[in-house]
Amino acid sequence: MAKSIVTAMQETGVKRIIAISSIGIYKTPLKAILQPYRKLADVIEGSGLDYTILRPT
Repeated sequence: MAKSIVTAMQETGVKRIIAISSIGIYKTPLKAILQPYRKLADVIEGSGLDYTILRPT
């Protein structure tokens, strides 16, 4: 879903995204339950958009 959101934002000229992920997504090894949150962060970080990723505990 994150890829579709980023694509739509780029196509419409929206430049800022705020996402909610989870704490621990940058630890190695990554816990399996956190993989979707890390994938979200990877898509957003690679998008070229201005972003904030909230990582609450």
